[in-house]
Amino acid sequence: MGASQGSGRAGARDPETDAGQLHTAYESLGVGIALVDPRGRLTYANAALCQLAGYSRQELVGRDFIGLVHPDDADRMMGIFMEGLKSPGAAPVLRFRAVRKDGSHVHYMTRPMALMRGDTVAGFTAVVQDVTESMKAEAALRESEEKFRQLAENIDLVFWLTDWKNKKLLYVNPAYEKVFGQSLESAYADRMSWKKSVHSGDFERVDDLFRKSAEDKKPLEVDYRIICKGEVKWLRERAYPVKDEDGEVSRFINVAEDITARKRTEKLQKVLFDIANAMNVCRNLDELYPLIHRKISQVLDTTNFFIALYDKERHVLDFPYYADEKDDYGKEVPAEKTNCHYIIRTGEALLADLDVFADLNARGEIVTRECLGRPLIWLGAPLKRGEEVFGVIAVQSYTNPRAYDEKDKAVLQFVSHQIANAIDVVRAEEALRESNEYLNNLFDHANTPIIVWDTQYKITRFNRAFEKLTGRTAKEVIGRSIEILFPPALVDSSMELITETTGGERWEVVEIQILHADGSVQTVLWNSATVMDTDAKTPIATIAQGQDITERKRAEEEIRKLNAELERRVRDRTAQLEVANRELESFSYSVSHDLRAPLRCIDGFGQVLVDEYSNKLDDEGKEYLDRIRAGAQKMGMLIDDLLKLAQVSRAEMRSVDVDLTAMARAIASDLKASGPGRNVDFAIADGLKAVGDPGLMKVLLVNLLGNSWKFTGKHEAARVEFGKAPKDGANAFFVKDDGAGFDMTYVNKLFSPFQRLHSAEEFAGTGIGLATVQRIVHKHGGRVWAEGTVEKGATIYFTFHEHGDAGKEGKE
Repeated sequence: MGASQGSGRAGARDPETDAGQLHTAYESLGVGIALVDPRGRLTYANAALCQLAGYSRQELVGRDFIGLVHPDDADRMMGIFMEGLKSPGAAPVLRFRAVRKDGSHVHYMTRPMALMRGDTVAGFTAVVQDVTESMKAEAALRESEEKFRQLAENIDLVFWLTDWKNKKLLYVNPAYEKVFGQSLESAYADRMSWKKSVHSGDFERVDDLFRKSAEDKKPLEVDYRIICKGEVKWLRERAYPVKDEDGEVSRFINVAEDITARKRTEKLQKVLFDIANAMNVCRNLDELYPLIHRKISQVLDTTNFFIALYDKERHVLDFPYYADEKDDYGKEVPAEKTNCHYIIRTGEALLADLDVFADLNARGEIVTRECLGRPLIWLGAPLKRGEEVFGVIAVQSYTNPRAYDEKDKAVLQFVSHQIANAIDVVRAEEALRESNEYLNNLFDHANTPIIVWDTQYKITRFNRAFEKLTGRTAKEVIGRSIEILFPPALVDSSMELITETTGGERWEVVEIQILHADGSVQTVLWNSATVMDTDAKTPIATIAQGQDITERKRAEEEIRKLNAELERRVRDRTAQLEVANRELESFSYSVSHDLRAPLRCIDGFGQVLVDEYSNKLDDEGKEYLDRIRAGAQKMGMLIDDLLKLAQVSRAEMRSVDVDLTAMARAIASDLKASGPGRNVDFAIADGLKAVGDPGLMKVLLVNLLGNSWKFTGKHEAARVEFGKAPKDGANAFFVKDDGAGFDMTYVNKLFSPFQRLHSAEEFAGTGIGLATVQRIVHKHGGRVWAEGTVEKGATIYFTFHEHGDAGKEGKE
């Protein structure tokens, strides 16, 4: 602690006078003054100190000063006091806390001075100041500085202070390392290194803006690029100029934010907007694909780029657009095991480097095709319509294995949705335009005259066929009332029909006469349809097509006259046929009665000879007589069969539903009853039905089942089947047996009258049965045919209504 010594000269000033003056000075000071003896007791305290401590002078003087010190600072202050007694050198400024009388704490600042008496410390004097408020301010400042430090060192924003006049970096926070890719040490070593990171394309602009900010003394906000480890980043910097006492800008407080992702998002949004807008500006896909390529290049490296479309039915890929440094894409390639097909199958984007390619190949997911270039990295995303993948958009690099990353994958997959939508819309619009062009061409070049008019009956469309019909061009009539097309005398009646269409009524067939430009009148057969607005309620136009039937009307009149003449002739011919039918019936009666009478006479007298005179005849005579009788009986059978055949031909048909199954089973039952000793199995299918004449159908089945019964007669056991099955392009009924059969060489004779493939000695009959069957089938609009093998049986197939001229076959 500092020493203070008196001179002790004779004739010196009066000590009491000096002490009085000193006391007066101490009492007038605004700071506390204390005198402490070597034992630490207060020997003096001025008024200011008493006020600071909250004690009276009587209470302070004589007290141990350590008793006034805060307990937490008491030991430190005692140590300093003792040290001062030992080494009374210059003492430092001390700060300590004290306890006031009311118990409150205050902060004091003092610098004690030793009072020396010779070489001995006689006590200390100290000036005491209350620094409680300044201590609070300093604490607040330290707290504020700490908060600032924590904020500056933990935020993602780059914060730095620059000395504008000396172009030096004063402070930069740790975020600098992350954003600029340089260490803090390098930044402080080269305090303007941050400016060297600014992109060359932005440096002059940024430097000019900072100079202008310093001149105008106004804050600055600027976006610019920097190069960080070869990667381009975008920063948004806000700079606040700080003025010195002369009012000049001496420093800048700078805050910079990495807005690369935001810029990328903004650019991506711009790309999406441009692609969406492309749907309005591109007329076809040939215009859309290059535009997509240009827009994608704003967010990705598209040096090598392609769009692939997938044909699901043919399982091939088509490349309508591509740009590639090394490879050439054919118009179509098989889709199987390609990178694109992997995306089509999974519906997800694929980012593949050489390792991923190797893994996919090893797992059989893809097979790398032969190509000129082998990409080091490949990125593709699906083009989807709903959940269906209809194509792939892809980029690749032959030189940079890190050209794309997961962020690029997300970007491409995100953009692919808009691209897919754009392709779909433009393709649909292109198809719509082609369809409209096709419809317009179809309208204009249709052979049928077509006309369209609006609700005011003004003609809006008029095709070439109508020009030909009326002799007027579309240019002459479009925009004019449809009345100009009608003969003057028929305008009112024609317009009455025309106005019906305004209410939505549709014409199916309406005849309206048209006035040709040459003055002739054409009869036109019209049909129309009303075109409704989007509400499906409000008519907006009528479209009608016409057919010139002028010549047809003339022909119809001629036909009417011819029909009248034909009807007269038919009546005459019908009368003649009725006479012929009556003569035929008379002939049939004669055959039935007049011819049968002598046959019965021959057979009857033959029987009398057998019965009464057989004993007078030898064996040869008896044989002759038997032959005479057999011939007469056969002649009778032939007459009966011919009559039946004639009846079938002349019979009038009535069509009803016929249960063929029930009918066949009844006939089979009768046949079994006629030959109880025979072993014949009838297999008749259920549910066999047809529409036809029940009487004729019974005759048909009697003949067919009877034939099978007859021709299986020489077999000990036989099977007859009646059913229905597909045969020769028809769903045919059939009757099948395993009897005598026939030689297919003679099949054409089978349905001719009196043609027999077996002798009468083998099987009885006249050869009329199958001819009758054929006529019945033909009357029902069907056909009949046969198949057979000698001694292996025969099958007769037949259909009904195959030609639609005899009714409708029943449902099974």
